[in-house]
Amino acid sequence: MMLNRPNNTLLVKDAFTITADEGDYGKRLDMVISSHIAACSRSLAGDLIRKGIIEVLGSPRKSGYRVRPGDIIAGCIPPPEPVSCIPE
Repeated sequence: MMLNRPNNTLLVKDAFTITADEGDYGKRLDMVISSHIAACSRSLAGDLIRKGIIEVLGSPRKSGYRVRPGDIIAGCIPPPEPVSCIPE
């Protein structure tokens, strides 16, 4: 998956696909993502879901979507934004 950036560059980082199983049944989408991907917190997963970066079966869903076995969750985790620090 690619991300559109303000400077019109496209970045791809840490693309993933999760196939939900019986253990994921009934859990919130953001919880399933954060439990399968160590580098993704529930709040980050929620932000990416709201932005449409993470989809279920090729369609956008809400963070509270209840996952079903066989759901294919796909997306990517964008690289962190650069931080500019100016010394005092």
